[in-house]
Amino acid sequence: YYHWTIDCLPRLAGIRRYEEETGVEPTILLPDNPPSWMVESLEMLQVEKSRLHQLSNPCHVDNLVVTTYPGPTPAECEWLRNQMLSALEGGSRYDESLPDRIFISRKDATRRRIKNDEEVQRVLQLFGFVEYELSNLSVREQIKLFANAEVIVSPHGAGLANIIYSTSASVIELFGETK
Repeated sequence: YYHWTIDCLPRLAGIRRYEEETGVEPTILLPDNPPSWMVESLEMLQVEKSRLHQLSNPCHVDNLVVTTYPGPTPAECEWLRNQMLSALEGGSRYDESLPDRIFISRKDATRRRIKNDEEVQRVLQLFGFVEYELSNLSVREQIKLFANAEVIVSPHGAGLANIIYSTSASVIELFGETK
């Protein structure tokens, strides 16, 4: 999720520039059976399904468009943020029903879980934090959650890529022991 959100999606800004300059809309190559969050994010960026090709075997291409690497640039990140926020229902990121203090749990993760998660959650609740497991949320829901947050507490993990959608949130990132 992190690499898709931070390394891949911002490159679509370059693809859009290429399309404007050439009038050519290149096919977007995806892994076979892409996860729902890949497909949803491309839908939000208005990439038509007819332009997507899932790779299950090697393929032949006549022309290959490759965006710059490494990246992303700050301008590409801003482009992604603006595009995704404008794709939200009603074009507004603000949702008064969402909390401004969020705790991202990794209970469902295989790594970097908090050993005393329930105790941490109880303490954070005293300060108005609401717990979320990002795997239970759609891309749209994650974007809105992070866009509305003023304070984010989370163990290190891919879900923190969503801070790209935050305006000026304070982030407290939790790290465990290293061996």
